[in-house]
Amino acid sequence: MNIIVYSQYAAYAAIFLGFALVLSRSLNWRASSKFDVSKAIASGNTALGFRRMGAQIALAIAMLGVFLGKAKPDFLNDIYHSLGYGALAIVFIWISLLVIDKVILPHIDNNEEIKNGNIAVGVVELGALVMTGILAFASIYGDSGTWLSSLGYFVLGQVTVILLVYLFEWLTNSNLLDNIKDGKVASGVYLASKTIAYGLILMGAIKGNGGSSDILQSLIQFGVVAGIGIVFLYIAELLIDKLIITETTVHEILESDNVAAALQLSSIKVGMALILGVAIL
Repeated sequence: MNIIVYSQYAAYAAIFLGFALVLSRSLNWRASSKFDVSKAIASGNTALGFRRMGAQIALAIAMLGVFLGKAKPDFLNDIYHSLGYGALAIVFIWISLLVIDKVILPHIDNNEEIKNGNIAVGVVELGALVMTGILAFASIYGDSGTWLSSLGYFVLGQVTVILLVYLFEWLTNSNLLDNIKDGKVASGVYLASKTIAYGLILMGAIKGNGGSSDILQSLIQFGVVAGIGIVFLYIAELLIDKLIITETTVHEILESDNVAAALQLSSIKVGMALILGVAIL
């Protein structure tokens, strides 16, 4: 047994627990103008539970990019590196919540909806936050991860997902965002899984850059791989809709708030994106 190695693992675990506490307290403060978070959780507010679940999972995924990446020359330097990226991950989570509230779910006061127990909104936030963690992991992990690349890919990822959400609304003429405002959980599950799936696809796009130092080339590669992956995922969605969800359609699932069908559709979609993003792209 290597005591030094296990001591390092214990230090990493302590760093994560510390940041998890900071994240929890900061999110309490963020929502304090609307409601008492501790009382809401104690009373069983499931919507808030989904938000907190997404935030903590996002933090863990992001910090995996630090812990699994290339170690720094000495342990102390590695600790400083981990602390810096942990703080950056919390900033990303905060920005992501703001983007969800103001852009992805416009005309919806997310804190007010969470306070009132709108599970659909909580599920959407979970999905978008997990996507944020995935992008942070992909941009930090490996030899080429830098503060600048992490910020750049985070911004690109947020913009891409925003465009895709509105493109879906336009192409399908669906009432997805209105359904979420009305508390239809199936629509929340569907949008959450879509953001997670796109996050996995974008992770493959980030990996596909191969550590290029040319910023323009990196952006072009990111766009090409992301576009190809999203086309593949769209085709996969069509096949799932025709071959697996045979007794109904996506539109009917969302309008009737069929959560069971939405969960089945979403799990297959995320699974397909995981294969595309990790093994193929």
